[in-house]
Amino acid sequence: MIQPGPDTRPNAGDWDGCSGYHYSDSLIYGFSHTHLSGTGCDDWCDILITPGSGPSRFSHSREKAEPGYYEVWLQDAGAQARLAAGRRVALHEYRFRRRP
Repeated sequence: MIQPGPDTRPNAGDWDGCSGYHYSDSLIYGFSHTHLSGTGCDDWCDILITPGSGPSRFSHSREKAEPGYYEVWLQDAGAQARLAAGRRVALHEYRFRRRP
């Protein structure tokens, strides 16, 4: 019932971006709390949470994804994002580095 995850496309109208995430992208615009699966249409920004003040660069080398869990370092926001999903609930955690 819950599918939290990153959104890397500002316009998810293209078929290859309708899930919100595309591996070839290098920016994360935010994290949606839910995503539709297999619809073939966009559903971007369904309860979008953006840590920071806009899109942030990320690297696949600092990204971890497995069923029910996603983690990534957001370079521009200076934040570690972690998402975990249960059957009917999802948790978001954002840790920001301290600024000198």
